[in-house]
Amino acid sequence: MSDEIRASTGGASIRAWVGRLAEPVGDPGGGAASGVMLAMGCALTSMVAGYTRHEHPLEADAVKERADARRERALELADLDAQESAEFGAAYHEPRGEPRDAAVTAAGSAAARTSADLAQLASEALDDLAALAPLAPPFLRPDVAVAEAALRAGLAGARTNLDADLAEVERHRPTSS
Repeated sequence: MSDEIRASTGGASIRAWVGRLAEPVGDPGGGAASGVMLAMGCALTSMVAGYTRHEHPLEADAVKERADARRERALELADLDAQESAEFGAAYHEPRGEPRDAAVTAAGSAAARTSADLAQLASEALDDLAALAPLAPPFLRPDVAVAEAALRAGLAGARTNLDADLAEVERHRPTSS
C-alpha cells in the first residue's frame, strides 16, 4: 500500500489526501481526519505489539489482531464520514424549508452514527494500548506516546464531530405545534 490511503479520495497518496483536506470543502473534513488519525494510532499500536510479541506473545498477538482490524475499520469510517460530509453539504444547499431540514436531519443523524462509531473504536484502542504499553520494550516508548496522541486526537475529533452533528440535527428537527 506504500504511501496510499483510501480515505475519501479513492486511494490517493497521503500528500494528495492532506492537500484535499486543506481545501475549503467538507469532504474530507474533521471527521475523516479523525478516522485517519485513529488509523495511524492503531497502526503504531500494531507495530508495538509486533515487537512485544517476542516477550509476551499471547497478549501482544491479541492486541495486534484487534489493532489491525481497528485500523481498517477506522479507514472505512473515514471514507464514510467524508461521504456523509458531502451529503451534509448538499443538504445545506437545498432551499430553506421542510425538505432541507429533513435532509440536514438525515445527513446529521448518519454523520453522528459514524462519529459515535469512531469514538467507540478510539476508546477501545486506547484501552488496548494502555494494556500493551507496560509490556513493550523501552525503545518503543516514543512509538507508544505517538500512538496514544493519535488515538486521543481521533477520539477528541470524533466527540467534537458527534456533538456538532447532534446539534445540527436538533437545530433542523421539525418543531411540533
